[in-house]
Amino acid sequence: VLVAVFDKNPEVGRILAVLVAISVVALVGGIIYTFSQADVFRGNRAADAAVVLGGGVWGPHTPSPDLRGRLDAAARLYEKHETKMIAVTGGTRRFNTYESEIGAWYLRHKGIPAADILTEHKTLNTAEQVLYVKDVLMDSLKMKNIVIVSDNWHLPRALLMCKWEHIRAKGYASDYRMSMQSELFWRTREAAGIQIYMLFGA
Repeated sequence: VLVAVFDKNPEVGRILAVLVAISVVALVGGIIYTFSQADVFRGNRAADAAVVLGGGVWGPHTPSPDLRGRLDAAARLYEKHETKMIAVTGGTRRFNTYESEIGAWYLRHKGIPAADILTEHKTLNTAEQVLYVKDVLMDSLKMKNIVIVSDNWHLPRALLMCKWEHIRAKGYASDYRMSMQSELFWRTREAAGIQIYMLFGA
């Protein structure tokens, strides 16, 4: 396509070629950024809340393997007294309930007290979940020390969003692992998501 455009209008062709090159460089840079290990939670001080970002559900009592890994990671923090509460996000409605409620059910059956689990029913994506942290946990509930719990390929984008919203948060990665092909797909998707967020804030 670029060759055809270049032959017909060299000036437009050169502009398109530059834009394509910039897009490729930005995407590759974004993929590299998804390997960032900055702002990792060390457990030096107990967090006010470990926030589990949504990851899908497969049944009324069945978190997806992705979400289950995140919930298990948050439960470990709680059991080690490294977080006071667990906040489960996810407003997607499935199986006559919300994703966050299925996550909370899973945590209760792992022995986490219901009184120490928060849920919300409005957020549908990472950007909205970051705003939930800011508007509800920090502004309304006055929490200050927040840990974002997600997959290692997802945390860099989530923490970048936190920085853009002036949220000082650390990240804690789950142990869930997928195939190399699947991980490359999700890292590429995250890289594109970073570019979209930086351009449009969504």
